[in-house]
Amino acid sequence: MPATANNSFDGRIFAKLVALFDSPQEPEAAGALHRVRMYLKQHGGLKFYQAVERDEYKKAVWEAFGQPACLQGYFARKDGASNGSDELLREVTQLERKVTELAGLLTQEKELTEGLRHELAASRCRYEQERADLTQLHQTELGELRLQSQPRRETGLVNGVLVTAVTLTVIALLVAAAFR
Repeated sequence: MPATANNSFDGRIFAKLVALFDSPQEPEAAGALHRVRMYLKQHGGLKFYQAVERDEYKKAVWEAFGQPACLQGYFARKDGASNGSDELLREVTQLERKVTELAGLLTQEKELTEGLRHELAASRCRYEQERADLTQLHQTELGELRLQSQPRRETGLVNGVLVTAVTLTVIALLVAAAFR
């Protein structure tokens, strides 16, 4: 059953009704059970276990009955949880600052990477142009060297005749020296 009037549940009233269970007068204790059931029906049909687990009821018992031992663990955990929540809140705040800082660093890194990509592309273009220029220069110089290394027809004939003449002269001198 959905609770419709749960907002008006008062833990103090409910705690006083439950306290009547311990009444030394039997009719008052029996009547308290009926009154508790009626109170729960009026407040959205809450179940008894749901009502005694509510924080408002536990606070009312804590205040009305002088901090009973049965609730000390509950309030110690609850106080610890609220202290822990403050600590968690500080931790979350620090983490948010760290995330903001890291987001800024990531943006800077992206900008730096983009700048380096542009520089790399420009360097690549310069390299390709210089390579093409050097290749063309090398081929031009190589062509000139080939032209210079080819013997001329005129000098080839003159050089060949000169070598033959020198060789025949040397042979003649050796033969003449051998017959003497």
